[in-house]
Amino acid sequence: MLKEEEIKIVVSLYYLEGFPVWRVPESILTTIREKFPLLKLTKAIDDEHLAKEIVDSDIVFGWTIPKEFFLKGKALKWIHLASAGADRNLYQELIDSPAHLTCSRGIAAISIAEHALAMMLALTRGLHHGVRFQWRKEWGRDYFWTEAH
Repeated sequence: MLKEEEIKIVVSLYYLEGFPVWRVPESILTTIREKFPLLKLTKAIDDEHLAKEIVDSDIVFGWTIPKEFFLKGKALKWIHLASAGADRNLYQELIDSPAHLTCSRGIAAISIAEHALAMMLALTRGLHHGVRFQWRKEWGRDYFWTEAH
């Protein structure tokens, strides 16, 4: 029988400072901690915090892991990037290490395709004009009978 061991994960999504929507809310981390008590989940808030936490981490989840931080992570087994590309993280030290590097490529492919199709249909049907008429509290019937076709 396998011995249950704690796994330390550092969530490092602070690089996109101007985009708070891309940061994992604390409530989500709390839920994960409650459901998976063997995960020691830590949220890095800046470079200094990441440098301290990565030393004994098993997993890092972030936008990028610069080489100077990777070199401090002596216990790293897995790095998962929230972005689609991994090329800027392919430095020789990582390639030569036993750590696995994965990325989120393709995770949004279906929803992006659906969104593109929805936008094409919306533009074809003139829905953007309909919204403007709604804002002005107008029917816009004449437009849709003449201009929209």
